[in-house]
Parts: sequence; C-alpha cells; structure tokens
Amino acid sequence: IGRLAVILQWARDHMADEELKLADPDYMAGEQWGAYTRARDAGHLRYVEQAKMFDQYYCGDQWEESVVKQLDLEKRPHTTVNLVLSTVNAVLGQYLAQRQDIEYKPKGRGASKNIGESLTKMAKCVTDDSKSRYHEKEMFLDGLIQDRGFMEIRLDYGENLQGEIREEALDPLDVLLAKRDGRPATKD
Repeated sequence: IGRLAVILQWARDHMADEELKLADPDYMAGEQWGAYTRARDAGHLRYVEQAKMFDQYYCGDQWEESVVKQLDLEKRPHTTVNLVLSTVNAVLGQYLAQRQDIEYKPKGRGASKNIGESLTKMAKCVTDDSKSRYHEKEMFLDGLIQDRGFMEIRLDYGENLQGEIREEALDPLDVLLAKRDGRPATKD
C-alpha cells in the first residue's frame, strides 16, 4: 500500500486534472456506467424485445403462449406456415450467390499490374485467415432477421506481434447504439 500511495501522490503532482480523472478507476467506472445507461435508455431495451420477437418469427414460433393454451383447451390446431424462414433464406441465398470479391486494379501514375495482383492476393489472404465470408454472412443474416448486424474488425496480437486482422460478427442484442446529435440513436 505504501508504494501505491507514493505513485498516486506522484500522479497528483504531475498530471493535469483531466488526466487524473482518466487514471482513476472509480471515475472511469462511473463514466462507463453513465454511457451504458444513456445508450440503454435511448431505446436499446425496446429494440431487444423486438429483435427477440423477429427471431421467434424466423424460427416459426409465431403464436403467443396464451393463444396456444386456449387452442389446446378447445382441441383446435395451431399450425404455423412460416413464410418468414423461407423468404429470409431465399434472400440469404441470393446474397451469397452474388458476393463480390476484392480486386485491386492499377490506375494512375506509378501503378502496375504486379502491385495490383499482390494487393489482391494479400486481401484474399486476410479475408481467408479471418474467416471473413462466414462472419459477413452472420452479420447479414442478423441484419435480415433482427434488423441490425454488426462486425468488429480489430488487430489481434495473440499469435503475431505485428498484429493480424480479425473480423467477428457481433450479437446485435449486445451492441448498444450511442445517442447522436442529442437525439436517440433509435426511432420509435
């Protein structure tokens, strides 16, 4: 504890007030909590309810539980004709069939065919290594079903000290949109 007190005193003596706030874990936790609650209150909980309903429709679970119980009591069928599943899958199939590949073509001064081919091969290597096509498909499907799709692209230093590009489709239910221009990020 003595060392920590010395370090904190040095920080207080040598850092500006704003830098001190950013170095304080309690201050940063409060800032993060405030940002989370602002984003949550800007419509995220309403979106989560809607997205779960959209997901249920895609899976064919389109009946409310109370209606199913009532129909069971009356010994009436509750058949689901799931047009959502077939429509979404048809759109996904069309999307997958018409994907575009990245290709660099020489244009302008100093450009050459060899450089374009090298860049194209490098882009293909990066997309193959990060399983880009799989994550892109997941993001697109999330967007079709749940109305939002998100991709995280980052540098990963776990296996290579120079970093490798990694892509990952994020669960839309876990991504909170921040307010923009003082307006909520989601509309009612």
